[in-house]
Amino acid sequence: MEWILVLPLLLTILISSVLVWKVHTGSAMPHLSTAFIAVLVIIAAWSFFEILFIHASTLGDKTLVDAFSYIPITLLPVALFHFASLYSGRGSIIGSRRSYLLFIIPFATIALAFTNGAHGLIWKEMSMTLTETGADVQRTYGTWF
Repeated sequence: MEWILVLPLLLTILISSVLVWKVHTGSAMPHLSTAFIAVLVIIAAWSFFEILFIHASTLGDKTLVDAFSYIPITLLPVALFHFASLYSGRGSIIGSRRSYLLFIIPFATIALAFTNGAHGLIWKEMSMTLTETGADVQRTYGTWF
């Protein structure tokens, strides 16, 4: 039954990979194409981590994969904002001196996800129950979430 969940994720990775190849080989606008490729790679990474989450068998493994999945989850909005600002011709919104500020919340969230056991700011509690369709994870989210 897992293939029903995994197939769309594999298709997402495949489509993202094909688009990365197409954009990389045929783009006349390198800055815009680099931003778009970043968005596609982040989407593919998110899908990859979701596949790993589906196949993880223990709560500890699922928690670790969940923490890793926060990398693309938190970076995607920044990448989309960067791409949209370049696409709309407003690339100066993200000046080179201020662009690092966009990464403060994503990096803080990633750090909190990996150190969640010490403070519970992302997940207060996680539990896993085995069902007929696989392992079901219940989460109680913390303050940072």
